[in-house]
Amino acid sequence: AIGSERYTPYDQERKPQEILTNANAILGQGQLSLAKYLMIVAREDRPDLDAEELEEFLSHLLERIDWKRDLHFQTCTTIDTLDYSGTGFNSGSKVVMAAAGPVKRKLPTEIPVDCSLPDGFSHPRLCRPGIVAIKAPAYQDQNQDLRRFAAELPGSHALNQFPLIVLVDDS
Repeated sequence: AIGSERYTPYDQERKPQEILTNANAILGQGQLSLAKYLMIVAREDRPDLDAEELEEFLSHLLERIDWKRDLHFQTCTTIDTLDYSGTGFNSGSKVVMAAAGPVKRKLPTEIPVDCSLPDGFSHPRLCRPGIVAIKAPAYQDQNQDLRRFAAELPGSHALNQFPLIVLVDDS
């Protein structure tokens, strides 16, 4: 989605504010309330951006998102009846990814040559600029592999230049 960010035009640091209100309004509308993920950006950052141009939209978001600030989880809330990822019938979590402000990073377009991975993780593949898929062990109930991957990948690792790392069964 693309929203407006006009609450504090005088602020030196632009960050998601009004677009979070927009996101909650979207998630409160009929069938849209069943969405699991919502990505929203500020129109003011790029007036010609079109949310239906998915690759451009995703690049715009990934260039600007601050993962420490711009992820907004709604837990223990209503979700789609056919979504079985929650712990109960018609209940679970959803996430809003909201990005506003200047570009924070240049999206990498190549997998680093010296790309060592923790045991059990292999075959990193570039999906598109800024997104890498990595083959991971098959998911098991209460799988610890994600935690281990994060713990064994130091902050200085070359893969951490990618704003989105996706662990998959087959990369």
